[in-house]
Amino acid sequence: MYKIDRGNLQCHAPYFTTQAFFETWDEVFGGDFVTLPRTVAFRGQKYVSGKWPGDNENTYDYPSGLKANISVFQNLGIAGFAFWGSDTGGFPDPPGNNVTIRWAQFSCFCPIFQTAGRPYAYPERYRDIYRKYAELYTQLFPYRWTYARIANEKGHPVARALVLKYPEDRNTYKQDYEFLYGDWILVAPVVDGGTSREVYLPEGKWIDFWNGTEYAGPQTVSAYRAPEDTIPLFARAGAIIPMIPVQQTWHNCTVDPMTLRIYPSATSSFHLYGDTIVYKDCNEPYTPLKDNTFECIDAKTRTQINIGKSDISYELEVHLPQEPLVVRKNASVVAKYSQSEYNSASQGWYYEPKRMKARIKFPASFSASHQIIIEKVGQSVDLNADGVINFLDFAALADAD
Repeated sequence: MYKIDRGNLQCHAPYFTTQAFFETWDEVFGGDFVTLPRTVAFRGQKYVSGKWPGDNENTYDYPSGLKANISVFQNLGIAGFAFWGSDTGGFPDPPGNNVTIRWAQFSCFCPIFQTAGRPYAYPERYRDIYRKYAELYTQLFPYRWTYARIANEKGHPVARALVLKYPEDRNTYKQDYEFLYGDWILVAPVVDGGTSREVYLPEGKWIDFWNGTEYAGPQTVSAYRAPEDTIPLFARAGAIIPMIPVQQTWHNCTVDPMTLRIYPSATSSFHLYGDTIVYKDCNEPYTPLKDNTFECIDAKTRTQINIGKSDISYELEVHLPQEPLVVRKNASVVAKYSQSEYNSASQGWYYEPKRMKARIKFPASFSASHQIIIEKVGQSVDLNADGVINFLDFAALADAD
């Protein structure tokens, strides 16, 4: 990656500067490079991979603190710059403080997460919080990669001002400090030294990413509690969010097992874009990520999850307010375990009531797709005219309807 700094800043013709950098590097590297200038002219998007906003101050305030960066980020997305990242924490080289950590939480949901300081030198508490979000950024790689491909093909920004999704909701016009990450995750960074903030939730059902609490929009949550290690995050009902294990590099990374965080609502799907790009002087793509489509069909009595053929194993984290009665995979009953038993099993499920989440895992299937059925309503009894008990399987009745 080439971060164009001083030469770009001092040039009076940034369009031709970025053009010269791009054409030279493309001749040498055949597309396998990233250009990230601080100054970009009108129509210059075609010569840059993204943008960074230059040196910022280690503060929340305008003109160059965290608030300004969040606003600029959204405006640039609307203007056609899909990829963006700021120097996390700003300058001078921040030692690790409240501003730095809140900035890192914001950067976790930017296409590019870069840092200005030395996180390894932060005080232990701040180092641990920084690590939490650096790791979450790596886990969200397949979700981010999919929206990066969409941005490349269609121009839709990876992170989006709320007004792009909800243009008829005038309340979204003034939300300078919250945005959508892809289609499904609402991000509301804390932009002061406090431990709570007001969050606006547009129309629909929203589920707290951390604890599973449900909210009905449109509404304003007046004082969402956000301790220093927590950024307010909400998944839109219907979300399917693919994640991979924490690791240190994308090159030859592992995507097995893949975790799908699922928030059932009616019928929804997520098409995962694979990594199919083979650059000059390379024999294969940098990562083993492959195309797949995930579908969730939610009904009153059961939830069905469909996953295409795949050579990797999966773990599903399904938002469910109540514990399932039974889980089936391709018509076979999946064993229910305690959490400790589940951790050592290759296939099985258990339920976390405090987080309203069912966790289901199963190994790879090279020859067949996966169909997971979660039964949410069981059997009831009825006396017929002869006084004989009839067992009514509500799930079967729903299928018949």
